[in-house]
Amino acid sequence: MKLNFREKFSAFVILSIGIIYLLLYIISFFQNESSLISESDNAISINKTAFLENLRIWINILFPLIGGMLMFKIKQAGWVISMGILPVFLMIVGGLIATVNALELFDLTAYVLYSGALILVLAFLFMLFPSTLRKFKIGLSAGIISLILAAINALIFFFLA
Repeated sequence: MKLNFREKFSAFVILSIGIIYLLLYIISFFQNESSLISESDNAISINKTAFLENLRIWINILFPLIGGMLMFKIKQAGWVISMGILPVFLMIVGGLIATVNALELFDLTAYVLYSGALILVLAFLFMLFPSTLRKFKIGLSAGIISLILAAINALIFFFLA
């Protein structure tokens, strides 16, 4: 069985999220000095807030990378992981759109944001097509697992750190 265009599109979008997030993390890492680990009086200490922030970032880098790669391999786990991460990014983009609209910032940034939102919504909808659900053998249990994963990921993203 091969992936059709819609499924390839969704897998590519999810994989791209992970790659972009990873590149932004690398840029941020080299620009700032990390406050994660510090040394004083021959003792090493770990900043809890910085640790939780890094944990949150790495979860949101690894989930899309793993989910996207597994989707290209037509694995059920790829669909589950991808559907566990995609709603969180849809909420983030929705919040950014609400902010842009409230501030009435209708410039290039707004149009890029709207385009990104459209791409995310299409990827999300394409993953819910009956043919995609059949191809990835998605049943009720896989759907529930992806909902739980999405809820956990949302809690981690919005309330951790």
